[in-house]
Amino acid sequence: MSTHACWRSLLLLCFIVLASRADWNEGQDFKMHWPQLPNPNGWDIDVTHYTLADDWLCTGTGPVKQVHLWISWTNDFVGVITNVHLSIHNDIPAVPNPPTPSRPAMPAIWQDNFGPGQFKMRPYSSGLQGWYDPVSNTWRRPDHTMIFQLNVPLKITMPFSQNAGTIYWLDVKLSVTNGLAGWKTSGPASRWIWPL
Repeated sequence: MSTHACWRSLLLLCFIVLASRADWNEGQDFKMHWPQLPNPNGWDIDVTHYTLADDWLCTGTGPVKQVHLWISWTNDFVGVITNVHLSIHNDIPAVPNPPTPSRPAMPAIWQDNFGPGQFKMRPYSSGLQGWYDPVSNTWRRPDHTMIFQLNVPLKITMPFSQNAGTIYWLDVKLSVTNGLAGWKTSGPASRWIWPL
């Protein structure tokens, strides 16, 4: 059974005109509530076997032109990413009774796949980090040290246009060979898992 896990992980959506496959550096423009930078001593959640999601509040209407997120590889064994699947969803808000966290609405309102040559991975930083598999509830710490930034410029022919003041969800799933990639946490994780 495939599962879908939502985490308060890391993402950065950029809406500025940059060169193709451009990196994002702290201090550059963005149009979301804040950049969710990687916790160098945090956790990575398996994004090879599971689809992970995070929400963001749009602060400026316009097309989403790039997605930047941070990943690591279990045991620092860097594999090869063969596909990056991204999808954007509307938000289902949290409710207090019974307590239910916010989550992505189905179906996706935008989705696309990015193959080799359509994204770029670069070394970003390092720190002593842990690995988490959300379905088997397996925790390992320490597991790895290297942090990478994954930069995905979205295809101009199929942009997603966001509206200021709206909360959206970004879902991420990586297809890899010879390794296991994890999406890095930025702060406390909100653990919510459900079947696709």
